[in-house]
Amino acid sequence: MRGPQALCVIALLAHGAAEADDEPNYWQYAITSDGKQNATTLWWDGGEEAFEGKPARFVQEVTVVDKVRTHRRTYFDVTDDGVVQLGTRGDIEMEKAVTTSETVVSPPLVVIPTRFAAGTKRVVKATTQIKTSGSDSEMVIEGTVEIAGVQKAVVPAGAFDCTVVRTMTTSTFSIADQRMTIKTNTDACYDVAVGLVQLTTTSDSEVRPKQGKPTITHQASSMALAKYRVIKPPWQMVAVTTPRTPPATPATATPPVVAPAP
Repeated sequence: MRGPQALCVIALLAHGAAEADDEPNYWQYAITSDGKQNATTLWWDGGEEAFEGKPARFVQEVTVVDKVRTHRRTYFDVTDDGVVQLGTRGDIEMEKAVTTSETVVSPPLVVIPTRFAAGTKRVVKATTQIKTSGSDSEMVIEGTVEIAGVQKAVVPAGAFDCTVVRTMTTSTFSIADQRMTIKTNTDACYDVAVGLVQLTTTSDSEVRPKQGKPTITHQASSMALAKYRVIKPPWQMVAVTTPRTPPATPATATPPVVAPAP
């Protein structure tokens, strides 16, 4: 089973598992790398579970490319600085081989800052512990995350008025006898009623061996919202657009946002 067929099955399983509880929001994105659409990924709200001994929210995602399936849970918390990433758990399945991985980010990394308006900026620095089936490593991340302004994002699911969260980071880590430096620029476009609509990323990677010349690779990729079902306001948007002090009277419930049928 490949690509879209596998994702449809996964979506049905997620829907069925949710019937006993609340139906989760879900988002399906088309992934383009270096100008070519080559994958589809499905995200949905997973709820809450413990991560590193503390309660956390997580988003579950599944990406299927040909015979390779990637499954990941990304864990978050909400602080006065905004939505922060705590780490990930997941696996990659190819043929009959499965590689598991876990990352722990310390301190938690701001991914969507509070005061969701142009001019907001945070300096970020974190160390990520990476544990895989075969080895452990450590990556240091430094950079900034800011609200870059607003723009209209036109994607397969429609046109959306979005706020742009721009993240610029430099990551460094060592693999065997090589040292790698990755400079990444990411623009994430969020619609407050729908959530993440579009994600564009450019990166320049330098691999520097102990001997010989370094190798530099440039890559550009994007994710565009193709389909979605938002039953309740995305908690990420609520976290950064709602005052931390609860209002004196209950807020009016936000009606569900549902994508038009294809």
